[in-house]
Amino acid sequence: MTTDNQKIPIKLTRRSVQLLELAERGMSYHQMATELELSPYTIKCHFGRLFKKLGVHNQMAAVHKWRGARPTDDLVNELRRSRAINQENIVALQELIRLQTVVIEMALERVHGDSVSKT
Repeated sequence: MTTDNQKIPIKLTRRSVQLLELAERGMSYHQMATELELSPYTIKCHFGRLFKKLGVHNQMAAVHKWRGARPTDDLVNELRRSRAINQENIVALQELIRLQTVVIEMALERVHGDSVSKT
């Protein structure tokens, strides 16, 4: 890989490529940290070094420079996929909350039923 300004090959570590791939999927530092079993601070430090190496200031610019310019249609499709995944996660969380509420209600009924029968 070369930078636009210098045309000097930039060697990226396996971890840097891994982080760029996760950033390309739209993951936050916290999500990357969870995925890689590292701390968010470690991820932030990796990106700090990566930004300097690539001569950029944020994840989007780093991914753009790493992959090169991509057609707008690809970016739009990727955004749509990301939104769909987020929507699926929201629906799953709503269902989890609903189920937890049912379990709590059942536990409360049991507690109140037990206390009524003991008196």
